[in-house]
Amino acid sequence: MRNRGQGLIICLGLLVGGCGQNETADVASAKDPATSITTVTTSITNDTQVAPRISINQRVVIIGDSTIASLRWVRQSQVALQGFEATLDAESCRRLVRANCKSREGNKSMNTVGVILNLKVDTTDILVVGVGYNDESVRFANDFDQVIAAARSRGIARIIWLTYREVSGYDLPGRDYASDYSLMNGILNDKVSSGYFDDVVIADWWSYTKEVPEWFKADGLHYRDVAAFGMADFLSRTIAALDGEPCPQPWSVGEATENPCTRPEVVVGGRQVVDVLSLYEN
Repeated sequence: MRNRGQGLIICLGLLVGGCGQNETADVASAKDPATSITTVTTSITNDTQVAPRISINQRVVIIGDSTIASLRWVRQSQVALQGFEATLDAESCRRLVRANCKSREGNKSMNTVGVILNLKVDTTDILVVGVGYNDESVRFANDFDQVIAAARSRGIARIIWLTYREVSGYDLPGRDYASDYSLMNGILNDKVSSGYFDDVVIADWWSYTKEVPEWFKADGLHYRDVAAFGMADFLSRTIAALDGEPCPQPWSVGEATENPCTRPEVVVGGRQVVDVLSLYEN
């Protein structure tokens, strides 16, 4: 792979209390080796333009469902998580507050609030929420409040909430999934603009990926391999931009690296999405 920044620390699986701690939640699946906790420190050499080093002191917990779970199924995509210490806890069938349904690995993991409440206080600087596709708009406002309350109880200073792709190949009687996800995005924006959630930042994954349906499987939600790289890169750029740091990578190979970094969903308004496969190719 090329262009990977420098230090990279990733904890995989269901982690309680942050990287480097030995406590695990009791819901890790023995069927999937990616759910065991692993800390990987990678020393990386640079052969093209790379941003100046971004501090990896920030501890970032990424909680996801079967969409973001692609980052552990496509494990090489994790190289695009740059500039911070990342803990990835992503399980299919995860919900925000309600009990999860059974995952594709056959286990029934903790919901989002449960994962947060199992974090030790003051061990997480940034929480990324990529859960909600298994939830419903009628409950979303209350579920949002409960997730934020749980995060605040753990001393988490910043919550990054990913918007939902307003498409769906699912078709069940009585529910229009795409409309539901659109309503959830509207509620999310209303909540954050209310002034009561200054610690919440919306990362607009829907706007960023709207013009690249080829990144996704037939249902329009789950990731192909390229989208796993795309999400990891999107999060790294978002966090760098929020901190006023350089982007971890240029937009494409051979370009200058932006300093300070601009939010990726803003940049994409005038150009194509990041050429992630060229930046992180094997």
